Amino acid sequence: SILIGTSHTENFYANDITQAFGSVGTLKLCLSGGYPIELETITQKAIDTGKVKNVVYGFEIYGFSEPKNTPHQQRVFPYNVYKNKYLSLLNAQIIKNSIKLLIFHLYSGLNLHFSWSSYPDLNELYYYWHEDYIQKMHKDFISDKNLLKLENSLPDNKNYSIDFDYEDFSAINTHLLPILKNNPNINFHLPIIPYSWTWFDNFEKLNKAFCLQNYLVQQCQSLPNVKIYGFHNCTFVNNLANYYNASHYQPD
Repeated sequence: SILIGTSHTENFYANDITQAFGSVGTLKLCLSGGYPIELETITQKAIDTGKVKNVVYGFEIYGFSEPKNTPHQQRVFPYNVYKNKYLSLLNAQIIKNSIKLLIFHLYSGLNLHFSWSSYPDLNELYYYWHEDYIQKMHKDFISDKNLLKLENSLPDNKNYSIDFDYEDFSAINTHLLPILKNNPNINFHLPIIPYSWTWFDNFEKLNKAFCLQNYLVQQCQSLPNVKIYGFHNCTFVNNLANYYNASHYQPD
């Protein structure tokens, strides 16, 4: 099994997925801030091994609302490394990040507080959101100052109606559906990432969310190997105690 997604799936334990599917093991391939074209590249590389039976793919409303082939604005994804594994030895960015991680215990500017050893527990190592960092984020998020700011910024949803005028589904059509359709022998599980209600601070975000989810479900209706999981009508998305910012939920 493989787990693919962004920072929202980084706080999943790979061992839980292994146990749920009865797999030999689960390879965690999450990329914080990953864009659809990047996640497609990673997923396809794993599938090409012929060993993948189950894929848990966190479906991000934010990422899939961007047009197809949209690159990340703050990094360069090493596509060439996925074509030739030996290029990783010559990739300056990979070498730089590796040195930073090993020497300064840093990744993306955050201190992960790892307990370093010769043989680290990879299930724990890839568990990105550590408790001390989560608690700090959560404390800031639910502060009186921030809650007042959120309350003043949210639109009046009483007069909201979905107009389904969002029509750019190119990222889904290009970077996700081909993988689902071309691999009928692989089971795909797509949890739609449940942002908190505070993330939807304008009608445009609400409309995009409804349109993208609706389109995804329609396109996957005839695919027996695909299961989609939605959580936005669950009560926990209304409880800010379950989040540490507008979109990231607590690991529990």
